[in-house]
Amino acid sequence: MAHYASLFASAPPEARVGESTPEYLFSSDAPERIASAFPAPPRMVAILPPPMDQATRQRLAVEFRDDNLALAEWLGRDLSGWAT
Repeated sequence: MAHYASLFASAPPEARVGESTPEYLFSSDAPERIASAFPAPPRMVAILPPPMDQATRQRLAVEFRDDNLALAEWLGRDLSGWAT
């Protein structure tokens, strides 16, 4: 954890830093949870890829997941608890 925290060491002491995931865009409670974590409304930037690039990445992710699940089943492995 110390190594991860060190990635943000150059930020000013008053800054709140971290990472995010595009899943926040689909969460109905994310805006309220984010707002409650800050004393003033945070400035946020969303960088979105071109729609076709994103669609291609999502399709490849589904195919990769499905291939891994099929392989795990064939090998007799249990993937429960894994992010698939």
